[in-house]
Amino acid sequence: MSSSGEQYPPVGVAYELRFTSRALDDLGVDVDVAPNDFETILAKTHDRDIVEKFRGQRSEEPTGTQAPMRNVGRPDIFSLHGRVGQRACTWFDAAASVCWLLGVVSEHDYNEFEVRAANGELLPSLDDITIFEIENGEFDKLITPGLHTLIERALANEGEPCRGLVGGLLKLEVSITAVQLPGTRLVDLFVSVQMPPLAKGVATPDNWPGGALVEHIAELATGEPFESLACEVPAQLPAGRSQWRDYRPQTENALVVRNLEYPDT
Repeated sequence: MSSSGEQYPPVGVAYELRFTSRALDDLGVDVDVAPNDFETILAKTHDRDIVEKFRGQRSEEPTGTQAPMRNVGRPDIFSLHGRVGQRACTWFDAAASVCWLLGVVSEHDYNEFEVRAANGELLPSLDDITIFEIENGEFDKLITPGLHTLIERALANEGEPCRGLVGGLLKLEVSITAVQLPGTRLVDLFVSVQMPPLAKGVATPDNWPGGALVEHIAELATGEPFESLACEVPAQLPAGRSQWRDYRPQTENALVVRNLEYPDT
């Protein structure tokens, strides 16, 4: 298949749960606690129940299963009920893949949320958004979730190239070949990134690995330092079951990581 005919659809990844600074204040938690550090938030808050419900229920469905709240200025804010009268509200930012806990009140006090909405103080603040963008503008955080999604697809479809636009940045192709052993699979993991790696006009993220790009992708794929991996530049890459294609150094940068162990299927 020619390079121009290959498709790299955006790789969807799981969304993140985060707390706004106002929600942390409602929970009695210092604002210097990371807005996604559930364990520290649970250890410091006086409302563990609502935090646990946020983690449990919104991990299953980011918009909740009931009708959206009224009188808060938009139709995509959903309530969350605590055990002893607490009420919280959440908002799923689909574009950023974040479900936010926006606030927590006691004694069914929905009026407080309506007041905040009227004052422009219900949704994440500029500081909340800035912190999120800084954290997620770093190369590893942008690439790792989508990379691992492609690896999972490749493991389920041995020999098939799994392609996608990862982190909104890189066109990646991942494929595997495997040997079945008792209780495990011995895997060769092929990773290819299209060159040039960034589309014209796309900003380089923080900690961009530069000339070591594909080597660092191998590290992110395995969780191991590159020096400890058995890597080489492949002459061919999988192109379907029992099919191979030539490596194209003019348009891609590829490595194969040999002899990785994955659980038996």
